[in-house]
Amino acid sequence: MDEQIAIQIREILSNWTDIQISNMKNILIGAGKVASGRLVESLVKEIVSDTEININMESYGKFVDGGRAPGKFPPISKIKEWCSMRGIPETAAFPIARSIAENGIAPLNFTDSMYEGLNSLTQQIATTYGEYIAKTIKINLEAK
Repeated sequence: MDEQIAIQIREILSNWTDIQISNMKNILIGAGKVASGRLVESLVKEIVSDTEININMESYGKFVDGGRAPGKFPPISKIKEWCSMRGIPETAAFPIARSIAENGIAPLNFTDSMYEGLNSLTQQIATTYGEYIAKTIKINLEAK
């Protein structure tokens, strides 16, 4: 692949990922999911290669995003930490944990906006590759 096209694709992926991270942060903030701010701040991109970008976040983000099914107690220490950040008495940690174990946690689905944005990403990449292919064909035809 031509270096110029690789640079363009990296730029498209990078810009698209920045927009998705911004959208996810806005959803979290709008839903009041910023007790410590760690989850919002942990949403960062990692450019792995010309064609791969990861979005990293705190491990508990999967529970905020996808919810938590009832059945198992969450770590009491984490609930106590959350209570402290929210100004809730530490004595509320066990009843909160019990409620989570009994009822689960509703999903926020803050990563869904990323999937909704995939069409624009694929169109940008397809357009860029299409222009590259057309340019390459033209150059090859003119050379003959």
